[in-house]
This record gives sequence, structure tokens and C-alpha cells, in this order.
Amino acid sequence: MKNKNYLIELIVPFLLIAVLALFLSPADLFMPMSQIAMLGVLLTVVFLIFTGFIWKEKAKDEREASHIQSAGRFSFITGLAIAVAGILWGSLRHNIDPWLIFTAIGMILTKVFFRVYQAQKN
Repeated sequence: MKNKNYLIELIVPFLLIAVLALFLSPADLFMPMSQIAMLGVLLTVVFLIFTGFIWKEKAKDEREASHIQSAGRFSFITGLAIAVAGILWGSLRHNIDPWLIFTAIGMILTKVFFRVYQAQKN
């Protein structure tokens, strides 16, 4: 049973990546608008499943807790680096997507908020 859960937890992230990659194709070229709408629903469902896996993960010992924290730290840095790269690229083209800025601000504020919350809790 444990291997089945592990396999599902590996399949869901790659399914999420595949659905996200479909959004990169020019909409009029590959998919009509109705398929894009269905793809949005699929993205939402797969994202919620993926979020559920992340939310419920629990460490069994200190080593595993360290691995989870390291994965979270690297994920945060990678996400923020991609958002900053997108902002810089947009500034060079004089067309900055505001959602990149909102993403970077949201990531930073969430990190700061939970660091302060954990410090107050302990």
C-alpha cells in the first residue's frame, strides 16, 4: 500500500507539469477555447490534489524533517528566482507582467509571515 501512495505522489506532480505545459502552446493553433476552458478545470483539480499531498506530508524523524525543509527552501528560491528573471526579462522588453510581481511579493510576504508566526509560537 505504501508503494502505491508513493507512486501516486510521483505521478501527480508530473501530471501537473504536463497540464501546465499545455498552456504554453498558442491557444488558437492547437486547442479551441472550449478545450482551454476544460484544461483550466483540469489544472485546478490536479493543483488541488498536489496541494493536498504537500499539506499532509509529515516527517517521521529529524532527518526526514530536514529533507522536507530543504525541499521547501529550494522550491522557494527557485520560484522566486524564476519570478525575478521574468520581471527582469519583462523590464528589458518594457512589458512587465504584473502577475510576476504579485507572485514574488506573495512568496516573500508568506515566508516572512510564517517565520514571524513560528517565532511567536515557540
